[in-house]
Amino acid sequence: MKKRGQLFEKPFMFIFILVVASLILVFGFRIIKDTINLGEDVEVKSFISKFDGEIERIYNLDYGSRSSLKNLNVPSTIKWICFVDRDSTINFNSAEIPDETTKTLIQETGDNVFFVLDKDTDSKFIKNLKPGENPLCIRILGSKLNAVIENKGTFVEVSKL
Repeated sequence: MKKRGQLFEKPFMFIFILVVASLILVFGFRIIKDTINLGEDVEVKSFISKFDGEIERIYNLDYGSRSSLKNLNVPSTIKWICFVDRDSTINFNSAEIPDETTKTLIQETGDNVFFVLDKDTDSKFIKNLKPGENPLCIRILGSKLNAVIENKGTFVEVSKL
């Protein structure tokens, strides 16, 4: 014979199971999303490190040494790369700047390389690097950076291909 209290036990058990399952799904999707974002951040930081290393490598070679940057695989989250020479006047009228946020960052920070991503902009100061134009912004097409770097003796110049 069934007791009266057992009739109300089953709906509460089902509700509890639904709440626990929905919490697991919500937190699971959140962790997966955070992991994907972390992977993209690592990919961008790894690219920046390789780029910095390539500039350093050319700087340590003889005057006139050149290298194409097409070999560097640019992460898909990077849409533009902008280069600025802090030692000379920046002419925003002659350059194609991706957006106003990047222009503001160029004006306000002391960095000389700006990586315009899907969601934000990352920047870094790379020593011994100067653009052929000031500023020089290059759109990334097909995960390739269509640029060349050349040792000019006291610095490395980057220019469009």
